[in-house]
Amino acid sequence: MHYELNLTRRISIVAVASAFIAIALIVASPVILNSNSSAISNNYNGKSNNTNATGSSLFSTKKCNQSLWNFIANPPGRFKIINQCVTVTGTVLSINREPDGDTDFPLLLDVPYKNMVTKANFNALMQGGIWCEMICQHPEMSSEIEPFKRGECNGFNGRLIFNPPPQVGQHLMVTGTYLLDVREGGHAEIHPVSSIQLIN
Repeated sequence: MHYELNLTRRISIVAVASAFIAIALIVASPVILNSNSSAISNNYNGKSNNTNATGSSLFSTKKCNQSLWNFIANPPGRFKIINQCVTVTGTVLSINREPDGDTDFPLLLDVPYKNMVTKANFNALMQGGIWCEMICQHPEMSSEIEPFKRGECNGFNGRLIFNPPPQVGQHLMVTGTYLLDVREGGHAEIHPVSSIQLIN
């Protein structure tokens, strides 16, 4: 009889403890979910953009020349910087000498980087490629550029000239700042390009 009472008491204690644990898990689960959601949200806002351009945090590097920003007109609202320095690979679709002195090209990204472009990159000029800007590669044509861009390259003095320049069809590794050009519709860019390496 004494043994049966002890066994019954132990079963009751286990049952009560199990009930407390179950209640604690139910109460805590929203907190856990909210915590995870917050972490995802913080990572999303800090490392990616708010449309289709994603995954930049996976390709971060520290090999960018930040002094190039001294030669880029950046009025408020022009750019949204997603990542200060990334490296991507892809194929050159075209080469474009711009009136402001830059030489630009759309880079059709390799599979790991495909989500870094936005819908705005799918047009006749960019052809779905990320827009890469090599700044101050030739004299500007002041009569053809917007006033706020005039004189951007003053003092550049050939500090980073890509010679020979990229060619259509080349498979390249490109490093630079990953951003959205908000002023021109939100397309994704590597701007400025800090380095280019030909992939054999």
